[in-house]
Amino acid sequence: MKDRRTITLGRELLLVVIIAGLLAAFAYTALSSALSGYLDNKFGTESYYRAEDKKVVASLEDYIQQYDVASDDWYMLTKWADRSPVIYVTVYKDGRLRYISGENSQQEISRLRHESSYEQKIAYQVDFKDGSCDVIIYGKYATFYYSLARVIDISVPFLIFILILLYAVKRKLKYINKMAEDVQVLRNGNRDHKLQVAGRDELAVLARSINEMSDAYNKTIDDINRLYDENREIITEMSHDLRTPMTPLLVYLGMLRDGRYADQAEHDEYVLKANQKAAQLKNMSDSMFDYFRLTHDTSVSTDKCSMTMAFYDQMSALADYLTTSGMHIDAGVDARDVYVMVNMDYLSRIFNNIASNIVKYADHNETVQLRMFVDDDKVVLKFSNIINELADYSSSTGFGVKNIKKMMAQMGAECVIRQVQDNYTTVLKFDIVPPDEEDEPVEGAETE
Repeated sequence: MKDRRTITLGRELLLVVIIAGLLAAFAYTALSSALSGYLDNKFGTESYYRAEDKKVVASLEDYIQQYDVASDDWYMLTKWADRSPVIYVTVYKDGRLRYISGENSQQEISRLRHESSYEQKIAYQVDFKDGSCDVIIYGKYATFYYSLARVIDISVPFLIFILILLYAVKRKLKYINKMAEDVQVLRNGNRDHKLQVAGRDELAVLARSINEMSDAYNKTIDDINRLYDENREIITEMSHDLRTPMTPLLVYLGMLRDGRYADQAEHDEYVLKANQKAAQLKNMSDSMFDYFRLTHDTSVSTDKCSMTMAFYDQMSALADYLTTSGMHIDAGVDARDVYVMVNMDYLSRIFNNIASNIVKYADHNETVQLRMFVDDDKVVLKFSNIINELADYSSSTGFGVKNIKKMMAQMGAECVIRQVQDNYTTVLKFDIVPPDEEDEPVEGAETE
């Protein structure tokens, strides 16, 4: 029977290509950013260009003195510009254009007659045969370095991509050679020998099948040990993400069970820590379960609720919970008679996730801002806090924020996460919808 967990070789290759592509893309982005930043800092400064311009101006002055060049000597100036590291040269005399580099310089001279105020600021005074002139130079001095950086940007990620593919192929060929050696051992009569089963592709299935054929002749304790090893591998894979909080939880429970505490205060401390780890374990499992469940949910039912009915109690409960947790709250609620479409179960889970994240990762010495207001055609809920740099992020799976975004999207709402330095802000935006006729106040109706 084919294992449902089997991954074909084609899929494995596709996965390797995707991973290699992502790593190469990351390397390209990081390398391009680093090299561009370095080159811009080194060659993109005004002081660098001014220094290079001065060198070019000095070269031009030497050229003018050597060949006695006038400001309108188009041939000689073009000859100098073609062998200089410049892409654009203009010469003004008494504010009038005398020379401009390029194939259409004569047409440009007839069209552009006077220099601008900006060009006057960046011009250099150069003495020509016919008098002092303003020379404006636009140089392209670091072309070689930028071209080299471009080659590195492309070649290094490509090399990373190729090396990852070669590494994956080499591992697979090594496994095939190992299988061939194991089969040869079986052919030589050692029926107790087992083929190594690695991975979940067709080769692993083949190796497992050969082992099963060998086991038909050797129904011994080796079968039990093999099944035990396989089960242990499966359990290890399933419990990998939940192992971190489980270990200290067992330690605290063991100390409570054995009475290894000095007094009631230490006992209560162990109970509190055990409860925290159990809650962390539950939150992680719930978050992972919710994430995969939300991934497969294609639609969700929403109800029309007033802004106050939908959010006021949730905001109040959040403020009370954060205050009870020892945090300082600055709340501002603008309750208006507007309506939104929400799923109350999703909304409660969203607020629970926000509350949990604030308590775990916000600086308890700083004020947490809670805001509810109407902005144009949306109801906006804003939660802002200062990040605690000493918070423990080791148990964070990132499913909480992903779940919030998924639930908001399925309700037709928007979630925006912003982080500016150490300020972390979560913004929830709900579209305002028109009320039903029975919700609208009737003019002249009496109220009790």
